[in-house]
Amino acid sequence: MYCSVFYITQNMLIIFPFFWGVGALWDVLVSSEAGEEIKNLGSFAIALIILTASFLWILYRKKRKKENAVKNFDSNLGNA
Repeated sequence: MYCSVFYITQNMLIIFPFFWGVGALWDVLVSSEAGEEIKNLGSFAIALIILTASFLWILYRKKRKKENAVKNFDSNLGNA
């Protein structure tokens, strides 16, 4: 997870504040009664659907970007 945060932000200093907040949030959810309400199959299914949709969206964007790059490469530049 540290690697993914660094890869996304390209900044090593972001790791500490990001995981400090994530750790505090995780501690509250696990330790409190409110966390018991989200530990069920429905919440897992919703999280899995969101993760799958995000993954498919990223793949779609990469494919569209690649197609645009090929289309722009093949276009006529005139007298340039």
